[in-house]
Amino acid sequence: MIRVTLFATLITFLGCSTSPEKRGEVITEEINYNAFIGDPLAEETTFEVEALSADKRKEILEEWIGGVFEGKIKAYLPVPKGERLMTTEEIAVIKSKNDTVYDTNPDTGESKMIPIVHEFNYDGVTHVKFKERWYYDEATNHFSKEVIAVCPLVKTFDEAGEVRGLTALFWIYFDEHKPETE
Repeated sequence: MIRVTLFATLITFLGCSTSPEKRGEVITEEINYNAFIGDPLAEETTFEVEALSADKRKEILEEWIGGVFEGKIKAYLPVPKGERLMTTEEIAVIKSKNDTVYDTNPDTGESKMIPIVHEFNYDGVTHVKFKERWYYDEATNHFSKEVIAVCPLVKTFDEAGEVRGLTALFWIYFDEHKPETE
C-alpha cells in the first residue's frame, strides 16, 4: 500500500487540493497527461521545470516501482480500455530482461553466445503519467484535481541511441480507485 506521506508529497508536487468540501462539480471523470520529473542521465539543460528534487524523485520512484517489484503494490497493465492486474511474470520482465549477443573470434571464425541480463534502472524513468479527476467549484471559482493513478514512463531508444519515445511500465492505482478487473 502506498503510504499516506507519499500521497501527501505527490499532492504537494501537483499543487492541488483534495479536500472534499473544496472539490465542487466533477468536470472530467478522467484525464491523463505526462509530467517530466527529471532525467539524471541528461547532459543538456532543458526548458522544462523539474518539480521534483533528485532525492525526492528517487524516493518516490523506489517506493512505487520497488513496491511493485516486491509485490507490496499492485500493478495494472497500461493498455487503454484493457487494464488488468499484471502477472508476476510480466512484472519480472520489467525488472530484469535477458538478451543475447554473439562474439565472433576473428582468428577462428567461431561464434560464442554471451547472455546479458539488463536489470531495471530507475534513472531511465523521466516522466510519470497521471490519471486524474478534475473538479470546479463555480461559487468559489476553485479548481482542484484528484490523483486516481500514476504510471512511470521510461525513455526508449532506437539502434542508433536516439530517443524514440516513452514506454509505460504499469499503472499504480490509489486504493479507492482500483479497477474492478481483479
